[in-house]
Amino acid sequence: MDENNIQILHKDLTEEFHALAKSHTTAIEQLLEEFNNGQMLLRIDVEAYEQNRLQVERQAEAPTQTTAPTT
Repeated sequence: MDENNIQILHKDLTEEFHALAKSHTTAIEQLLEEFNNGQMLLRIDVEAYEQNRLQVERQAEAPTQTTAPTT
């Protein structure tokens, strides 16, 4: 193999490597975005659950209004 063939092979392999690295980087970025979106949705769900729990708790603690029997 002469120097010219080595350079051509090096160029081809470098291009293939960069293309593969780019596709992997894109896939990782997409997974991270989905993970972050999932984390945000989890936070929203937890907040909604906590608000609902507090509301139910307040309703349970609130004194019920009963009318006194009249005689």
